[in-house]
Amino acid sequence: QKNSVFLSFSSQKDLDSNAAQFIIERAKFAIREKGSFSLVLSGGTTPVNIYKLLVKEQVNFEKWHIYFGDERCFPLNHLERNSFVAESIWLSKVNIPKSNIFIIPAELGNKDGSLVYEKILDANKAFDLVILGLGDDGHIASLFPNHQWDNFKQVVPISNSPKAPSDRISLTP
Repeated sequence: QKNSVFLSFSSQKDLDSNAAQFIIERAKFAIREKGSFSLVLSGGTTPVNIYKLLVKEQVNFEKWHIYFGDERCFPLNHLERNSFVAESIWLSKVNIPKSNIFIIPAELGNKDGSLVYEKILDANKAFDLVILGLGDDGHIASLFPNHQWDNFKQVVPISNSPKAPSDRISLTP
């Protein structure tokens, strides 16, 4: 593709540090251009080391707005919730306003939680940056291969996930 850029790193550590710096640079640009930065976080283990690096950076996070790409339908403080991981490793340790963190209310269940999160998002606004991980089975967020979802919605309930738990909530492409 014409504008595609492919980067290769010699180690996970190099990838993580370059990703953290890329996020910071995108944030500076977005804040300079429009006054805020919106970031969608990946779930799973993909971003954990990046969170650890972002905590150490001298960054003013006050204009950052954090969203989540997907969430597992567990109670709010469950150790396997993406929001719990991000909060415990990074978000609770920096000066980001709690009002700028938009957690998927997966504790409401996949159907009700997806409807609530859809209302939180602005359908006319694009995110500045979305972090995506790729599962070993090819899933992105909680969108699994050979499963159907409604691409006319920004947020969808996921049932019968091949990875536990079976109920999840996910953003769509």
